[in-house]
Amino acid sequence: TARRYIREIREAGGGEPESEIVLREIDGDWEGALTLLLEDLEHRRVTGEVQWIFTENAWVARLLMDLGRLDDARVRAGEAAEIAERELFSLLHPTMGGVLEVLARAGEHERCARLAERAELAARTSGNRIGLGGALYGQGILALERGDVDRAVACLQESLDRALAHSGRAFTLWALARALARRGGNEDNELAQKSYAEGVALFEKMEARRYADLVRREMDALRR
Repeated sequence: TARRYIREIREAGGGEPESEIVLREIDGDWEGALTLLLEDLEHRRVTGEVQWIFTENAWVARLLMDLGRLDDARVRAGEAAEIAERELFSLLHPTMGGVLEVLARAGEHERCARLAERAELAARTSGNRIGLGGALYGQGILALERGDVDRAVACLQESLDRALAHSGRAFTLWALARALARRGGNEDNELAQKSYAEGVALFEKMEARRYADLVRREMDALRR
């Protein structure tokens, strides 16, 4: 399992600090993961590792949002966005979709739209499938925040087609389920339940049970 593999690396004295952070996150200790992430981020600032500064700000922003600290998440996503506005690698990074999501949910709609458009262009030009999935994910979340549920569903469905990793697929299925539930068409509730169930299964497969429980809670609420 993912948890056992990471623990074996840690107990053998190998692996980067990120392995411990991932272990805490999948164990549901988001607060502990956040503390370690912030410590490591300060180290990256000292060493000037721009790629890690972007990645860890994106990670911190996601955790803060999921902990309900959206204002703090916006600040971290804003720092990641500043890097993405000048560094191409950030636009194509797997965490870019999460940065766009935080910006969208925190009301930074214009900035989110600009970055998502640039990310989509960079991904299509370079043929980067993961980067395109992240850009479309961000556009889908933004459309949902703006109330354009048809566009949200379309973007998220297209993003799902490009999501390779379990984590990317799980978060995209979760967002797609929300969009379908909000649209509420004749078949939308059934499709939303299917997306929720698939998301739960993937989070369970990753042993990310805290996320699985959140998705399951929304799925159960839709059934009532």
